[in-house]
Amino acid sequence: MPVLGLVHARSAQHGIAAAVLVTEHGGLGHTAAIYANDDDVVTAYGLAVRTGRILVNAPTAVGQMRSKLRTSHVQVFSEVQPEPDEATIRRGVALLERAQPDLVVAVGGGSVIDAAKAMRLSYEHPEKNLEDLTLPFLDPRKRVADYPRNAHTVQLVAVPTTSGTGSEVSPAAVLTVGDRKETLVDYCLVPEVAIVDPLLTLSMPPSVTVDSGIDALTHALEAAVSIFASPYTDAYCVQSARLIFDALPKVFDDPGDLGARTDMANAATLAGLAFANAFVGTNHALAHAVGATFGIAHGRANAVFLPHVLRYNAGLPSKFMPAPGYSAYIAPDKYAQLGRVVFGGREPEESRRRLFQGVAELLDRLQMPRTLKAVGVAEDEFLEALPELAMNAFQDLSNRTNPRMPLVSEITDLLKLGYYGTDDQAVTAK
Repeated sequence: MPVLGLVHARSAQHGIAAAVLVTEHGGLGHTAAIYANDDDVVTAYGLAVRTGRILVNAPTAVGQMRSKLRTSHVQVFSEVQPEPDEATIRRGVALLERAQPDLVVAVGGGSVIDAAKAMRLSYEHPEKNLEDLTLPFLDPRKRVADYPRNAHTVQLVAVPTTSGTGSEVSPAAVLTVGDRKETLVDYCLVPEVAIVDPLLTLSMPPSVTVDSGIDALTHALEAAVSIFASPYTDAYCVQSARLIFDALPKVFDDPGDLGARTDMANAATLAGLAFANAFVGTNHALAHAVGATFGIAHGRANAVFLPHVLRYNAGLPSKFMPAPGYSAYIAPDKYAQLGRVVFGGREPEESRRRLFQGVAELLDRLQMPRTLKAVGVAEDEFLEALPELAMNAFQDLSNRTNPRMPLVSEITDLLKLGYYGTDDQAVTAK
């Protein structure tokens, strides 16, 4: 029974300080761990930390997990990297074939849980291939992709250690295929059990805390205006957004604030439940395209485009997505409704303005880069990649539930806004 796991990296400074504090009290019996690619950092850690064993880039939660599982037959797959690729999935499937498990426990962030979903699917149905399962569609519930409908032979438990992706309750798995991100979407991918414990998020480094938190906010804001939104998903979106606007600055200032961590854990899963039913939109399509091309963390890429996509969806559409029950363009009204609950305002325009301003102020408060240029993408590289970026984003499945149907020219304009920004980065409602 393999445990698929990835324990989040801590900053070197935080890790050394905490470990030294422990090892001052008979620490030679302890195991220490560091996750770093810089040999000088690893060496400095080894000199500063006096423990009987130091693990380098290896999972440390395996022992804790083993103690909770009623079996001694546990195998570990710890090779999942951010944005898992096909080769990683194949290696995981090979382990499953050797172990013949009853249960897979995915401990980690969204990439780990997504990888576990794909590995289980490929293990149970080796006849399926990614090319067939990632066929484009207008309605994710009605498409030609032939996902299995029989009961699972392997149960999947998701234990998120970040507060952002919502993958523990979603029917999606994002993988890297070549230089593109591809999305598997089907309810057969949803884990049977999700264990959401905010204690597991306390060791997240600040960058992961912020990136994953903005990813969750993007899920809530996109699901709220999706063409598949409903009063049920709206409730999840509003509560998730309300919690994030309040709690994310708190954990940014004080990573040990367990109350705020709890709110973020709940908010991320609520947003996951929202987009599991309503799905996301163009913001994610843009983030997938630039993230895969330039190696930008998913939440950070979402943050770059979020103010621009909010304004784009609040504008007058040249085309909007066809969907049963979506006969009028109501995205601006949905933004106003959410803004009224979270930020107040008597008139729709004022509530919408307050929401957009709240997003801009939150990004600045969290010191998030507001442009791809600020992230570090060179202008010549961006311009060279722009045509392909636009096509990749245009073809991304996330666009299928965005309320405004983007043209390739509009996608290109949004990408340019994401790179150069605007003269005034403060977002105002249209």
